[in-house]
Amino acid sequence: MPSGIVPYGCFIDTGNRVLPVSLYNDASNTQTKCALGCRAANYIYSGTENSNECWCGNAAPISVADNSTCNAPCPGLPYQTCGGGSGSWRINVLKDTTLTPTTPSLPPGEVSLGCFTDDWSRTLPHQAYSNASNTNALCITACSSAGFIYSGTEAGNECWCGNTLSATLAATNSSCNSFCPGSPGTYCGGSFRLSVSQNTTVTSLPAGWTSLGCFGDAWTRTFPVMLWSAANNSDTACLRACQASGYTFAGTENGNECYCGGSAPSDSLLAPSTDCGTPCAADGTQICGGQWRLSSFKYAA
Repeated sequence: MPSGIVPYGCFIDTGNRVLPVSLYNDASNTQTKCALGCRAANYIYSGTENSNECWCGNAAPISVADNSTCNAPCPGLPYQTCGGGSGSWRINVLKDTTLTPTTPSLPPGEVSLGCFTDDWSRTLPHQAYSNASNTNALCITACSSAGFIYSGTEAGNECWCGNTLSATLAATNSSCNSFCPGSPGTYCGGSFRLSVSQNTTVTSLPAGWTSLGCFGDAWTRTFPVMLWSAANNSDTACLRACQASGYTFAGTENGNECYCGGSAPSDSLLAPSTDCGTPCAADGTQICGGQWRLSSFKYAA
């Protein structure tokens, strides 16, 4: 086997294809030929199936099969096996350790929350579209532009949006196993499974309040008045309390802390939005800063 290419195992394939890119169907197929072809196309994983087929992808397959079921000799090199025979849906997978996976980046302000269960009552109730070129980034753009906090891709081509999300619906990431048709190396949910992202720049806030983004904090405190460190903390509760106390700026931190202030935070303290990723203690659908990071807000009547 060429240097850097190692066996990864035998896997169950499906109609959705665990490796989504068909490289060729060749009567001289071998594992080596397939692996080198996928390497040349910059794919990390190569897979041989039905003796003649070669498939490539950048996402690791999930459904492991018994190695004995990958038993079809490769026509170009019979001592190698090229998956299972016709109708067995078994694929021999190799991994190219010389290549580095590239994951499509999410738009600014977006964080991936993982895989969540869906049902007919809908975890995210607004369907934005069903699109044969769907990607997570495309769905995020559709939902955030419509003012929704959460976006979720499902069954490959579906995009759903919503403003609330229950943490109790979190599912194992392996159950989000449908490839995005517009980005075959990434997953767009699964069967009644949502790949969910959160737009941290969109939030359902009390009237008059707008988000300023994520800012750094220190012992000198960006917002000097600490109202509480409590289990009932949320962005909504903190903002209302600061407003009632006459403050026009507020910030939540570390999940359970609420701070108020009379002036805007310095631009020099602006932090990446992904630094603010801690769910609020009383509302897991809202983000309350992070460690020494404030989800910051301004009030204007």
